[in-house]
Order: sequence, then structure tokens, then C-alpha cells
Amino acid sequence: MTITLNSDYDVTLSTALLGYVGETNARPVSVEGLTVDGADRYVLTIDYGDGVQYEVDITGGQWTPTADILRSAQTVSCQICAKKLSGQEYILVKKSRIFRLRIGAAIGDNAIPLPSVAADALDRIDAIGRQAHADMQTAVTAAETATTAAENAKKICHSRRIVSRHGNAGGETC
Repeated sequence: MTITLNSDYDVTLSTALLGYVGETNARPVSVEGLTVDGADRYVLTIDYGDGVQYEVDITGGQWTPTADILRSAQTVSCQICAKKLSGQEYILVKKSRIFRLRIGAAIGDNAIPLPSVAADALDRIDAIGRQAHADMQTAVTAAETATTAAENAKKICHSRRIVSRHGNAGGETC
């Protein structure tokens, strides 16, 4: 597949097929026209429409999708950005128009993520579990505190009743 950018950063595609679900390193993508004055880095942003975006470095003019990119059969929104280094960070120089690429269905649509992607997902799941455990401990502590407060109030109320029965004229009752 070839993505070609003209001087206005308009995109032309040789095909809209990015690959098939589950493929890894099977279909190289070439990008031509990465010639923006001042830019020293080019990225392709792939947006799945569900809040997940991948930013792929295409500075060398070629990139090959992996299974984590080709995770489900759908059409994805894409955009190429030219960036330049300014101090410690890259700043945007120019963006292409948004274009669409297709990830095709495959028999046995089992996308196997890269180990780093799987490890990141496990880390996020672990963090959620740890937070849930911490929240549960906070709830238990709050319940214990409320129980102790209720028992103390009951004791105070009981002791006031005893005082009023034994000569505390007009003594308070709970």
C-alpha cells in the first residue's frame, strides 16, 4: 500500500486496505511526499472511533502494521502529521486531511497483540484491581467507624437514662 502526499498535504491512496485482522508484519505501508519545511518527524495517527488511537512513526517513509493495529474488522480514521522538535517536545507543523483505511475481516479473527501491548493492558487491569481493593478497605474502615460511633452513642444514651431515673430532675434522655 502507498500513501502519497502532495504539496498541499492532500492524500492519495493506492488502496484503502490497511490489512486483515490478525496479520502481523505482512503488508508494508509506504508513505511518499514527507517533505514539509522544518519538519523532522512524521507520524500517522490511527483512530478507531472508540477512544483508542495509535500514533505510528513514519519518518523513514515506511511502516508495517502489527496485529495490535489490525485488531478488528472496521474502517479507521487516519491523519498524517509533520512535527518538529522544539526544546524537549515535538510541535505540530502541518496535518493532512483525515482519510479512511479499511481493516478487513479474516477467518478466525484473532488479533494477537504485541507483548508490550498485552503487558500494558495487564498493568492497567492490575491498577484497577489495586484501586478496587483500596476502595474496599476504605469502605470497611468507614463502616467500622460508623459502627463504633453508633455503639458509643448508644452507651451515652443508656447512661443518661440511668442518671435521670436516679434523681436527675428533668434529666435529659436520648
